Amino acid sequence: MSLRILLIEDNPGDARLVQTQLAEALGPAVALDVVARLRDGLDRLRRDRFDAVLLDLELPDSQGLQTLDRVLDQAPAAPVVVLTGLDDERLGLEAVQRGAQEYLVKGPISSRSLGRVICYSVERKKAAEALGASVRDWHATFDAIADPVWLADADGTIQRCNKAVVTFLGRPLSEIIGQRCCSVVHGLSEPIAECPLVRMCGSRQRETLELQIGGRWLHIVCHPLLDECGEVTRAVHVTTDITERKWAEEALRASETRYRVLVENVNDVIYALDSQGRFTYVSPVVEAVTGYKPQELVGRQIARLVHPDDLPAVLSGLDEVLGGKSEPHEFRLLSKNGEVQFVRVFSRLIFEGGQPAGLTGVLTDITQRKKAEEGLRSLEQRYRTIVETANEAIWMLDTDYRISYVNPKMTELLGYSPEEMVGESNLLFIHPEMRKRILEYRTERLQGHTGTYENRLLRKDGGVVATLSSVSPFFDDARRFLGVVAIHTDITERKRAEEALRESEERFRATFEQSAVGVTHVDLEGKWLRVNQTFCDLVGYTREELLHRSFTDITHPDDIARGRDDVKNLIAGQVRTTSKEKRYIRKDGSAIWVNLTSSLARGPEGEPEYLIAVSEDITERKQAEESLKRAVQRLEETLDGTIRALSSVVDMRDPYTAGHQRRVAELACAIAGQMGLSDEQIEGIRSAALVHDIGKVAVPLEILSIPRPLSSVEFDFIRSHAQAGYDILKAIEFPWPLAQIVLQHHERMDGSGYPSGLTAGNILVEARILAVADVVEAMISHRPYRPALGELRALEEVSKGAGVLYDAKVVAACLTLFTEKGFQFE
Repeated sequence: MSLRILLIEDNPGDARLVQTQLAEALGPAVALDVVARLRDGLDRLRRDRFDAVLLDLELPDSQGLQTLDRVLDQAPAAPVVVLTGLDDERLGLEAVQRGAQEYLVKGPISSRSLGRVICYSVERKKAAEALGASVRDWHATFDAIADPVWLADADGTIQRCNKAVVTFLGRPLSEIIGQRCCSVVHGLSEPIAECPLVRMCGSRQRETLELQIGGRWLHIVCHPLLDECGEVTRAVHVTTDITERKWAEEALRASETRYRVLVENVNDVIYALDSQGRFTYVSPVVEAVTGYKPQELVGRQIARLVHPDDLPAVLSGLDEVLGGKSEPHEFRLLSKNGEVQFVRVFSRLIFEGGQPAGLTGVLTDITQRKKAEEGLRSLEQRYRTIVETANEAIWMLDTDYRISYVNPKMTELLGYSPEEMVGESNLLFIHPEMRKRILEYRTERLQGHTGTYENRLLRKDGGVVATLSSVSPFFDDARRFLGVVAIHTDITERKRAEEALRESEERFRATFEQSAVGVTHVDLEGKWLRVNQTFCDLVGYTREELLHRSFTDITHPDDIARGRDDVKNLIAGQVRTTSKEKRYIRKDGSAIWVNLTSSLARGPEGEPEYLIAVSEDITERKQAEESLKRAVQRLEETLDGTIRALSSVVDMRDPYTAGHQRRVAELACAIAGQMGLSDEQIEGIRSAALVHDIGKVAVPLEILSIPRPLSSVEFDFIRSHAQAGYDILKAIEFPWPLAQIVLQHHERMDGSGYPSGLTAGNILVEARILAVADVVEAMISHRPYRPALGELRALEEVSKGAGVLYDAKVVAACLTLFTEKGFQFE
């Protein structure tokens, strides 16, 4: 054993004697450092590590036991042996009590005894430290056990317990130790009848018990500790909370009871097929979907219900499932009454004895969804028209933030063609100084947050465009991120004005701190603790005025409840930050819009302390959004005005039939409404009716105004107006097929019409309605070559042609309007 020892001794002779004795006793394995003063000894102990310290209590700069105390304070880990000339038994006892390993008197001590004392002191110190560490480890392990554990004697008196017991019983340790477990757990003076501790004392074996106390279920284990005679001396008592397991068992029993009720009442069809594709089970809801009762389908192959065009794909899908691949499939079923139903199925393989035995799956009726998708496509086309004609620059980005679409305004703003932009990263068109900020925003978009910020875009010619960019993420039904859409408003001129304003303010108020956003600290009751000057400027109050108010005092009444909900969510830890748009009422009574981002500051123990709120003024953006809405409205008004202008061209061209198109539009819309057509279709019919004779601009005026029946050559000129109208309108993009409706409004159900001789199934329903309205209005109205024929003659004409010349349903709706609802032209 190699030892390094520090001797603090001011007598050189005594120091040499000690050095000689240690060399004789321990040989070269000992290294002795000698200092004469306590000050030097303490300095050495601060800098170096020693295995033991030999200490004289009578030093030039310190005497008595205070010398020992100072050494122990400086080096508590090193064993200290007092070696002094003071042969005082009382002093020696007190020194050992204060922490010295031994108290030796100079002179009588031999080399061998000194060496043995040094070695024993070092080993004893190490053993004490190891024992202390072992005890600490045992206590830490005991307290780390999650279940309540205590040690009790045979009478049930608790002798020791871990921390989980304190939490479990809700009592301090002082009220647990020394008490009987029947008292602290059950509040009884004697054990309960089924007490596992009592049973363990009798059986001398491990005993358990499941017990319900209050709303909790507990699993109790009592393990005996036996003496050498096999008698119980103590017991280890372990309690495990099994409430969740009990609840799960009860829920499983209830689930098994409810399973069949659930399967047979769920909106989707639950089915099972054998390996040949025959139904072995189908839930009752199948009758609502297909018209078949379950007993009519059991034993029947599913393929017999499938639409013939979809059968190959369905059979292929069944083979895939039987091969172990489970993917949803959509196809068409033929219901019992022959109607087509769109369905979606998802099947999984059933195994019996380790071998595939069939399929089980879910069939969902998606007919309404398919119809909705068709309507969505129509709506999407209308929205595309709005976006294409919008006065704001718009781009769409995919999941990799590459441009997937740009509208014409964007290409005009930046000077690039769509082909040059689509497929490229949006960062290529953003000023380098903005790119880091844009990348930081991407995390917020993935979380579903929208954002509005000022941006700078790069033009193809090298110029820079300042924009106000409003960015919104979009997701699918499963909340999977699909990309973002960004609307960029050119604010270059505004930014120039703002820059000039900032330069002016900097010249006159250079010493004032300027903050970009309003920042406030709010206590949990809603009162402001701190506000910056920007926020004061934002709401128009002084700092002193705000510190005597709460945020509800200046929040718009309609936005107060949402603010309180955000605070509750933050305190509950459901969210880390919240962001919302809200309105503040300024001191002058005006309202402003802000984007308010809030987070919660917590104390060292995680307790809520106050809210941190950042307010960004977005009033201009809100105004810009309102401007965009007005722009869309103006576009719709422009479209309507265009159609009316085209209609007026015909009236000016043929004054003898002035108002004809307007009256035809009036009757056609009424017929369409009677037939239950959608508002979108009715609007298209109205627009087509207002311009259905636009082709007459190509007919010579002298033919239009001939006051006699027309010759065949003259009538051929008149017949050409349908094709001429189509040629005029086909180049104009409308939300409805106006050109085709105008082209077909003189076609007849039996193919006798013009210009193409179309038959019933090939004529648009809008054109069929327009045909009847055109004939009725023409016969009721005066013409240059004949007087008005009257309402009865007109209705007789279309009635005779119903199903031959004219659509029978359209004629029936027209007759209902005149005969039952008293329709009259305005």
